[in-house]
Formats: sequence, structure tokens, C-alpha cells
Amino acid sequence: VIDLHMRQLREAGVGVLVVSWTPPNTPDDTEPVMSDLLDAAHRHNLRVAPHIEPYPGRNPINLIEHIRFLFNKYGSHPAIHRVKKTQ
Repeated sequence: VIDLHMRQLREAGVGVLVVSWTPPNTPDDTEPVMSDLLDAAHRHNLRVAPHIEPYPGRNPINLIEHIRFLFNKYGSHPAIHRVKKTQ
């Protein structure tokens, strides 16, 4: 199903998906599907930009920890969307 949706998105001219993400062990934990989603996006030449959803107990300290978690786990994945830095 994920591959079908990725193909349809690519055929529609979409290049970057913004997907909801919540950290592990939180309500509506999306972490278990993130790797599959990134792999499918890569197969269809799409990029993924995670959107960190509000979650219970979120505060500046654990938000930084969760951003680091995302970066460390997925930062090198070829499907992660990166913004080019201009000078």
C-alpha cells in the first residue's frame, strides 16, 4: 500500500512529503513505520520532511532530545529532505 501511494504521489508531481512524527512510546507513536516510509519514498525518488507533532509532556528539553533522535537515526537516509544552504 505504501508503494502504491508513493507512486501516485510521484505521478502527481509531488517531490517532498511532510509526514507527522511522534517519538517512541508516546500516544500515536509513528516511529515504527518511519523506516519503511523513508525506504518507499526513496524507491520512488521522493523526499520526506518529518513534522514533529505536539505530544503529551513535550518540553524544550525532550524536544531537543527527539530532534537529535531523528537526526541520528534518519539524518543520513537519502529520502530525508534537506534544505540547501545559500551563501
